[in-house]
Amino acid sequence: MIYDFSYFFSNQMKALLHCNEKKQQLSGILNELNIKSKKIAVPEQIHSNNVQLINENGTFINNDGLVTTNQKLILSIKVADCVPIFLQDQKNNTFGLVHSGWRGTAGNIVKCAIEKMILVQSNVKDIKVFLGPSIKSCCYEVDYKVAKKFSKISKIKINENKWMLDLHKEIKKNLMQLGILELNIKSSEICTFDQQDCHSFRRNGKFAGRMVAFMGILK
Repeated sequence: MIYDFSYFFSNQMKALLHCNEKKQQLSGILNELNIKSKKIAVPEQIHSNNVQLINENGTFINNDGLVTTNQKLILSIKVADCVPIFLQDQKNNTFGLVHSGWRGTAGNIVKCAIEKMILVQSNVKDIKVFLGPSIKSCCYEVDYKVAKKFSKISKIKINENKWMLDLHKEIKKNLMQLGILELNIKSSEICTFDQQDCHSFRRNGKFAGRMVAFMGILK
């Protein structure tokens, strides 16, 4: 199963989420999508709020997101309940891909990504952001220690130590505070916990596979 969010972006930019990683090695997925491994750039993914501005392929340690102006690169991350955030400046074609779990979201990792885009002359009014499938508030129960890190609009209190958390709402709030236009923000309605096509760590624990997100121009 491949989810394609490319319709939201422009200039041949592809935004994909491949759900068969547990059944296929990454090399098989790359072959299926006709992506050369030498074009891939990935962050280490350490549940941080670090984003790196890059211009070459490879694995970039100590961060959870990448931003680039290099149209020859394909950015990639792996997720299983965390939010894959796809970003593109429609005018100068800067683009980014971010892994945002609860820690990254609480640390406003999307702000770090936008700041990196601004460094390479992006205007916030031109940036489009797609929040991909993740665990949704219907299924994402957290304790008070986690819930207290989030704003009121992003959580529902069930009892003193049970809260339902909405990562998408928190990220959207953060984006709009940065000046991203609401019409340039799109949020997937798919809940990875509910959707059996998707991998979910909360649902399957250590047996969960990973979904692989890609962003870039596929040629």
